[in-house]
Amino acid sequence: MFPQPGRRPSPSGKPSGWPNIWRSMPATAEKYPEGSQAVNRISGIRRTAGLVAVVVVATMAAVPAASAASSQSESVPVNPHCVVNIEVPTTTSTCHPTLRAAVAQATGGRVEDAPHDGAEFDGQTLRQINQAGSAARAAGEASRMLLAIEFTEPNYQGRSLSISAPVEYDPGYGNTFTPCMRSDEAVVQYLPSEYRSEIRSFQTFNYCYVRHYDSTEFSHEWYANDRLADVPAYMQDKVNMFILHRGPTRQGLLSKCDDGAETCSFTPDTELLPVYNGWRQVAQAINCSDFDFAYTKTWTDSVGGSIHMSFEVGVTGSGGIPGLAEISASVSATFGQQWNWSSTTTDTTSATIPARHWYALDRDPEMQTVTGHYNLTFENNYWGRKNWQIKSVTATGPVPDNAALFRARGAEMTATEFAQNCSSAAIAARRDGTAKQVPGTYYIDPKN
Repeated sequence: MFPQPGRRPSPSGKPSGWPNIWRSMPATAEKYPEGSQAVNRISGIRRTAGLVAVVVVATMAAVPAASAASSQSESVPVNPHCVVNIEVPTTTSTCHPTLRAAVAQATGGRVEDAPHDGAEFDGQTLRQINQAGSAARAAGEASRMLLAIEFTEPNYQGRSLSISAPVEYDPGYGNTFTPCMRSDEAVVQYLPSEYRSEIRSFQTFNYCYVRHYDSTEFSHEWYANDRLADVPAYMQDKVNMFILHRGPTRQGLLSKCDDGAETCSFTPDTELLPVYNGWRQVAQAINCSDFDFAYTKTWTDSVGGSIHMSFEVGVTGSGGIPGLAEISASVSATFGQQWNWSSTTTDTTSATIPARHWYALDRDPEMQTVTGHYNLTFENNYWGRKNWQIKSVTATGPVPDNAALFRARGAEMTATEFAQNCSSAAIAARRDGTAKQVPGTYYIDPKN
């Protein structure tokens, strides 16, 4: 039988029993507590060569079939995912039952497998949509590209409005172009009445930087190739219009922190909070013998930190990543706490493994996290201004003392497990080196 679970304050000791879960820490530290279509009529005027293009979207009108369905709830339309096409002079826009179908239309059929749920858009989806935009530019006029998606609920839920734009040819420019391709091109978009004062989250693509406005022209701006899960409280239920133009990504701005910006600093917006990295196995043994075995294992575990800004950026480690030194210095100055981007710990564990049992030791490294913003200043204008801010940057790193939770697991092997690991063929294969063994697993074979 297994000994009763126990606790210990540090992994350096050798308990006689099998500990169930415990936390390593310095002696002075505190113990851790446990389809159909609807039609939009769009009219507007586009002026190129550096001037703003204005597009006004009229109220969405339902087709007769939809209006006849009096039993349908007006708050939950049959086709809640619409596409607005920015064109001159007039065009129609369709609505779809799924977000995937709306994205397919907005990208000219180049992205047909987008997730049905906006929250599931990830870096791969972003690359697909941006690559579709590059393909549209290469294909020339009559091609379409997706610039942004607006959602009526936080976290990319609810009804959606995809903003699609055509590829055009400008003789003066001497090439095809789209909104957000040139710094002198912008699109002012008034939301359809069904979406006004409803926008709560959004995503941007194809290097489109967005500014949202309320009726008083008070604005909130966000980065290209990015997303915001919930608009700030001062803009909630107020967004009536937005401007799309070419602008920087947060990753692009961050790259200037160590090379290009005159100054770069990080300011925490939250307290320094404890988090855990997740369970990882550091030792495992399988006892194929008919006797209890005194198992001792010296193991090493390394963990790295990360910064996260959007589905485009999530870097791990410290090598070659700009802006990390600024976070370390800011945490030290603000909280008086050392900040590490990586740590490695080595320790020894001991346990008695009963006959025909398996044993594993897991470690969950303690981390610290903080969310804040960068302030960058440039000697000359960068994307039209000398001062930039990178908002909502979350940094996570291991705590300085290598503290962690530990968990021991083990059980008697089932007949299938015993045959797989302890049969004569399995033992022979291990001895002659032909077996595919799990890295880090120690086998106690008969007569071992």
